[in-house]
Amino acid sequence: MIYFVQAGPLGPVKVGYTTQEPKERLRALQTGSPFKLRLIGYCEGTKKGEAILHRVFGSLRMEGEWFKFHIGAMKIIYQLCGFKLVHPTLRNSFVKKWKENLNVI
Repeated sequence: MIYFVQAGPLGPVKVGYTTQEPKERLRALQTGSPFKLRLIGYCEGTKKGEAILHRVFGSLRMEGEWFKFHIGAMKIIYQLCGFKLVHPTLRNSFVKKWKENLNVI
């Protein structure tokens, strides 16, 4: 499972792979983070798929598996996750932004 975790509403996004349930992985990450993390989405995938996404988002890499927030990256995440975006508020606001910025990427 490939998951996407965000630190704060406009903070960096972690792109990771887990064999656990995404919410379990979130709990594990939260214990080591000084910031409130939220699971923004997840999709079926492999370690290879995670590596591909890391390359796709390469220009946004901050450190390790953490990437700067960018509406274009969120568009890709939305397309991958569809309605598996976890927060309804995020999903609704993102759909609105996505429609406004269809040509970002």
